Amino acid sequence: MIGTKVLEEQNGRTTYTDKNSDDFAITYKGPLEDLSSLQSLEYSFSHSAGGVSTLEDYDRPPVEATFESIGGIKDGMKISRNEVIHVHVMWDDAEESFELRRASK
Repeated sequence: MIGTKVLEEQNGRTTYTDKNSDDFAITYKGPLEDLSSLQSLEYSFSHSAGGVSTLEDYDRPPVEATFESIGGIKDGMKISRNEVIHVHVMWDDAEESFELRRASK
């Protein structure tokens, strides 16, 4: 998660904007050849501030094993340190769901 805080002057008043960008990537850990028959891939993540969903259709095999989704939320909504991020991945006729949590120190 990347955040930017911006102070601007508008009509003689100072305004504050907080923009955050959620960049999410999933990497297939097996050989790329395993994905040669992949026809569609849908992956999403969600948390209390929102989420992002991406659908990709393939008429040729993917050339990379990493799939990225770049989205954004704005106006101060952020992912907190202890937030659980819910991930859902569907490819062709299979699907998997899991949760991401920050590792404890």
